[in-house]
Amino acid sequence: FREYHRSRTGGGLGRGMQVVRYDARGTGLSDKSAIDFSIEAQTRDLEAVLDAVGLERFVLFGRTHGSPFAITYAALHPERVSHLVLSNPHARSRDLRPAFESFGLRVPDEMTNSQWEGYTRIVANNIVGFSRPEVSSLLAKNYRDSMTPGSFRAFHAWREVVDVSDLLPTVRVPTLVLSRRSDLRPPLELDVAAAIPNAVLVSNEPG
Repeated sequence: FREYHRSRTGGGLGRGMQVVRYDARGTGLSDKSAIDFSIEAQTRDLEAVLDAVGLERFVLFGRTHGSPFAITYAALHPERVSHLVLSNPHARSRDLRPAFESFGLRVPDEMTNSQWEGYTRIVANNIVGFSRPEVSSLLAKNYRDSMTPGSFRAFHAWREVVDVSDLLPTVRVPTLVLSRRSDLRPPLELDVAAAIPNAVLVSNEPG
């Protein structure tokens, strides 16, 4: 899954630029049992990467679940963020709950290893579609390699309280909001684009 996903980068927004990617908490292999998903913890992660690479000023890209953190960092550190790019962002993670639960994907209080495997397969199939079993299987394995059931529940508990709505009007860096419409999720990116001063919205919708 990792190679499949990366093969699509570098040919679009990143063309001609240095692109630095890093795995956010709960999506990488460095700390499988991490349970601190706070903005403060994510800020430490980003700044550790920046220090290692030696970047002082950069374009920050935030996609879907990473967008609340990207918005927060850009609002609080405009001296470091030259531009902000958001793909299907949202300000309140709990607004995604109805779409998530419409598939019956409630987060169980406890899961055995076999239940965890089955659950990740269901989530992966809903994300990539049931017609792509190889990609879905790799994505499900990536979930299991990156998180434990406990850290997965911690991530969703954090999502329930994330709300960066008040920060949207304070973002002063040039912002591009990418909207890729889907029947599986509400168009929350439209509200984000409307609330950030002078943000530019680019949508894949016809017309």
